[in-house]
Amino acid sequence: MLAAAALVAVALIIALWVLPARRSTPERPAGLEATALREAEEPDAPTGDSVVGPTVPVEAEGAGDSSALSTRQPEVSLPYSVLIASFSSYEDALERQRRWASRAGVPTYVAPTPIRGVIYYRVFAGLLPERRQAEELMTQLYRAGIKDTVRNWDIRPTGLTLSFGVYPSVREAESVQQTLLERGVPTYIVPAGDGEGLYHVYGGGYEAAEDARPIQDLFERSGLADVNAELVERVGLVSR
Repeated sequence: MLAAAALVAVALIIALWVLPARRSTPERPAGLEATALREAEEPDAPTGDSVVGPTVPVEAEGAGDSSALSTRQPEVSLPYSVLIASFSSYEDALERQRRWASRAGVPTYVAPTPIRGVIYYRVFAGLLPERRQAEELMTQLYRAGIKDTVRNWDIRPTGLTLSFGVYPSVREAESVQQTLLERGVPTYIVPAGDGEGLYHVYGGGYEAAEDARPIQDLFERSGLADVNAELVERVGLVSR
C-alpha cells in the first residue's frame, strides 16, 4: 500500500511539472513559418507613380526558356494630362513642346483643339491613369519653371485620342510619326501592353469626340492613304 501511494505521488509531481511547460508554448498554426518566410523574401509592393498596373506572368515556369519567367504588363487607361500652355500657332506649340519635353522627363504632346470657334494648339504633359498623379506632376512642372501656374482646371481629361495604328518596333512607329509630322499632323508614341515591342502612334488628347475634329481634318488632308486613323480610348504602359 505504501509503495503504491508513493508511486501515485511521484506520478502526480511529474504531471504538475510537465503540464505548465506545455501550456507556456504558444500555438503556431500550420504554414505560418512558410508564410512569414515568403513575406520576408518578397520586395515591398511599388506605390505612387512608379507603376501603371501589376505585372502578370504569361508563361508557366518551365515553358519555353526556363531560365526566366516572361512577364507582360497589361495596358491601362491613361485619361489625364496636364495642360502647360495653348498657342495660336502650330509652329510655336511644336517648338515649345520639344523644348519642354527635354526638361520635363515625361511624355509631352500637341493637341489641336477648337476653342470658341478658333483652333488652338494645346501642349500637354503626362499620360496618367489617376488624377492624383496629374496633380503631383503639375506641381513638379511648376517648380521646374515649365508651367507658369497651378490650377485645378489645367488637369484635363484627355482620354480620347486618334490612333494611327500599333507597330511592332519603335523604329516603325517613329517612321510613321515622322511622316505624319511632315504633313502637319502632330503625334506621340506610347508603348503597348498587348505584346512585347509594340507601340501605339497617337494624335492629340481630348475630352469629347467633337474636340478631335481638327486633328482628324489634318489627317484627312494629309493624303496618307496607307495609314488608318480611329478615335479610341487612350491606353498604354506609360504612367506619366
